[in-house]
Amino acid sequence: MAAIWKRLREGLGRRALGLKRPPGASDWRPSLIASLADDPASQQPFDLHWILKAVAKASAIRLKEMPGLIDSFYYNIFPGEHYRLLAGILQQLQQLLRIDICKFNGM
Repeated sequence: MAAIWKRLREGLGRRALGLKRPPGASDWRPSLIASLADDPASQQPFDLHWILKAVAKASAIRLKEMPGLIDSFYYNIFPGEHYRLLAGILQQLQQLLRIDICKFNGM
């Protein structure tokens, strides 16, 4: 009985949307595909250019190990590359105000 209701519901939904089964398809479902080209939240070329500059700066940065911090050797290798990326973003932004965000171990 449940299978009958499922097929009926899917069939009515497809008819309401005006969709027809593609030839040879054993299973298909209606779908809405939309472009991000007109979405204001999607990346603009200006943003992408800025991000690429920040990543290029980050790739040239080598952070010094801190003698008192056990895990500071991770600054330049996985899983610590995000510290270099943050430094590259700060250099690209050239901000006057910076806030220090530390984890429990002082990194």
